[in-house]
Amino acid sequence: MLLRKDDPWPRGLPVPDIRGWRVLDARGQPIGFVQSLAVDPKDLIVEAILTGANDRFPGADIEIEEAVVRVNQRMERRSEGGPCQDFNAFRGFEAAYRDHYEHVYAPPEGGQELTYDAVRPAYEFGREIALDADYQRRTFQSSEEDLRAEYVARGLSPCYDVSREAIRTGYKLAQTSA
Repeated sequence: MLLRKDDPWPRGLPVPDIRGWRVLDARGQPIGFVQSLAVDPKDLIVEAILTGANDRFPGADIEIEEAVVRVNQRMERRSEGGPCQDFNAFRGFEAAYRDHYEHVYAPPEGGQELTYDAVRPAYEFGREIALDADYQRRTFQSSEEDLRAEYVARGLSPCYDVSREAIRTGYKLAQTSA
């Protein structure tokens, strides 16, 4: 089950509500903030945390301290100055999203522009939904009707038909990294 920022905190979870807490690497360098938690609904354990930078860290690799979450890895900064990440230890979603965007959505010279920032929420939506207990064992194809309804209900843009490939990519990346 995926616990997003505004979801109610479940009873019996043996960790504090760490959503919004700062995430640091083993050297104390900031990585980002906890955006969501993937929780095993049966055992009520944190399987992973997800940061606003679209990075996923397994629960076994984190320590919860006073108002901060520490990742037990030394992270390296990306060359473009973005969030910290050790590409050998973690599969960062952001880089994969950007690569996909460049191949699918980036406008040709002089074409109508659909920016990465406009499409990014669709990638994040696909990732979040794929980690939800209701979807974890379902393929994108078998989930698509429900995904479309949820996407429209949330009022996300661009429209579903334009965002479909971004949603599919976020969904599949989350499932293969889980």
